[in-house]
Amino acid sequence: MTPERGRELLATPRAGGTGPVPVPAPDLDPPGLVWLTEPVAPWTRRPIDGYRCVWAEGLDPARLSALIGEEGAEPGEPVHAPWIRGYGSRPGAREGLEPWEDRAVVAVGVTDEGWAFAFDRHAHRLPGERLRSPAVDASATGRAVMVWREPGDVSGGGSPAAFHLSVAENGEELYAFTVRGTEVRRSGAIPEALDPALLLGSGDGGRGGTGEEYGDGLDETEVERRLLRALHAGLGLSLPRFALTLGGLRTFATRSWTRAPHAGEGYAVLGFVRHRP
Repeated sequence: MTPERGRELLATPRAGGTGPVPVPAPDLDPPGLVWLTEPVAPWTRRPIDGYRCVWAEGLDPARLSALIGEEGAEPGEPVHAPWIRGYGSRPGAREGLEPWEDRAVVAVGVTDEGWAFAFDRHAHRLPGERLRSPAVDASATGRAVMVWREPGDVSGGGSPAAFHLSVAENGEELYAFTVRGTEVRRSGAIPEALDPALLLGSGDGGRGGTGEEYGDGLDETEVERRLLRALHAGLGLSLPRFALTLGGLRTFATRSWTRAPHAGEGYAVLGFVRHRP
């Protein structure tokens, strides 16, 4: 129930009454994904800044949780969207985990096009070469897609926002790319409908491997919008805005989105403790 639907209900003749029928309230879920770049609620001007999502074609949420969830994970009772917190906020969340692990609490559902989705609105920095795309596991019986939108450094002078796409089928990654600022890194045979070189305006097809530069002059929001429009048009991906921002969906905890270090590969873990003066 929303204010718009409430006004429509109150204005509708009922119990034998007569009068004009009100105009139906607008659809709560705009098509596609571009709404992710827009304010999430009437009382805020801010969109969802960092997010990541996995879609699996033709699956239900329970099957998706079995493919990418931590051991024993199952979708629980619906949780009001603003109350869903990151994995690290759960009591004892880090107990028994390796320091390099990056797990998430995701909201799950099914799109109108028949894709099961698992959405995390608390994504942080992409792990680069240590990324372990859940799309590979989610594609065990078909096609799966993963998107990770890394927020930029709003303080200035830091790294720009990044957008990563990974597409897998039958347990193997088919192609992927990462857009950061004007640089794009890519792998696999990316179809024209999703080619960042064409979407962001280089015009040369970007066939040269990794490290090309595209989209000079486009701001981060416009880059994100072009990529999200392409995902909707090219793959039929969408997400329900109302359920993910103001409604309630079931949740589960995923396995790590980062891989374990290879033999001989080093990494650092930093911890911060605040002391009162």
